[in-house]
Amino acid sequence: MKHTHATLYFNQGQFKFSIAHFTIFSETEREPLHGHNYSLEIKLTAKINEPGITFDYRLLHNKLNELCSKLNWRTLVPTQSPYLKIEEDPEHYQITFNHKSMWLLKTDVVLLPLDNITLETLSQWFSDQLAQEKSFAEKYGIKDIAIKVFNGPFHAAEACCL
Repeated sequence: MKHTHATLYFNQGQFKFSIAHFTIFSETEREPLHGHNYSLEIKLTAKINEPGITFDYRLLHNKLNELCSKLNWRTLVPTQSPYLKIEEDPEHYQITFNHKSMWLLKTDVVLLPLDNITLETLSQWFSDQLAQEKSFAEKYGIKDIAIKVFNGPFHAAEACCL
């Protein structure tokens, strides 16, 4: 019996980024600004096309590397948090939490449309970015993609898309 679909795994060592962030716990409590080294693990199910391959893996590698590069060596700030106020001048972001402000250079910051910067929200962000590539998924018969984001060997969160 010939199988029509395959499940592929892309190891967490291939896709990496390092960021600074702070996790918000409540209206008055957050972590100090700190950093982590992150990695991704991807699992996808796709149609096996001729000649016995799902698609050119380099296409997915390029997209994921592009997304990791966008975040790498930056401070991530969630724009949808009800507890942050973000103002800007031509060169800086002023981020205010619980009546205390920090100023960061715009060149060092990536604003993300998230309510917090956590493993859970980062895995969803990566999934959402890939879900926007509907034509890619349709062209290569990709049924589903799961993205797991790690910030060390013991903690990860996974989100699925498509």
